[in-house]
Amino acid sequence: MSLKKISLFSMFVLLLIGLAYAKEYDKQYAKAYGTGIIIASDKGLPLRDKFDKSQVEFKDGTSYVKGGAGATFSFRAFLKDGKDYNYYMSKFKKGYDTKKIVEGSERIVITFWTSHSFRGDKELEKWPAKLSDGDHLEGGGLGHMDFGMSEVMDYKDTGADYENIKTNFDGAFENWLVNAKPGYKMYMLLRIGFVLNTTWDPINQQWNTMWCQSEPLAAGTAEFR
Repeated sequence: MSLKKISLFSMFVLLLIGLAYAKEYDKQYAKAYGTGIIIASDKGLPLRDKFDKSQVEFKDGTSYVKGGAGATFSFRAFLKDGKDYNYYMSKFKKGYDTKKIVEGSERIVITFWTSHSFRGDKELEKWPAKLSDGDHLEGGGLGHMDFGMSEVMDYKDTGADYENIKTNFDGAFENWLVNAKPGYKMYMLLRIGFVLNTTWDPINQQWNTMWCQSEPLAAGTAEFR
């Protein structure tokens, strides 16, 4: 479990892709990729209720996608052990005074790190080998996107298509993808969290707050070709 202060720059609630589908995703996903995994596709968003092997090029825990001009990027994350968000959020909250948790502040946060910068400089050189390794990554990487949780507590997965990713990153993700060269990698990490009231500020008459986030619940690597 880790505690970190981060700024949720996305103030709007990003719509989760696939809410119209069944809450249980196609079991073929778990058979093909396991759980606790984030898969990526350059052929559109992998649908929750319809497994299509041709949509994701996957080998040895890595998704392979195209980079460069005209490329697109979508992902779907599957929580570890096949549990839902309600299970993990309830478990996470046990370590805190629930009366101090800001109502409605629960979020799903997915952070993206890259092997190279926009300019081609090496960045994340020591690549995480297992899910728990992601808990030791520092900094914000390329950036993150976050989702509200109130409508998806009984879901076991989360997905976003390229249009939603571009909107959330305000151009940064798109610019990086256009410049991605063969061999570049992207690491995606999913956690959940909430805002916690910590101490009362008598001068400003308000609570000081901090962002609390869980251990990694899903992660994945995308390699560009």
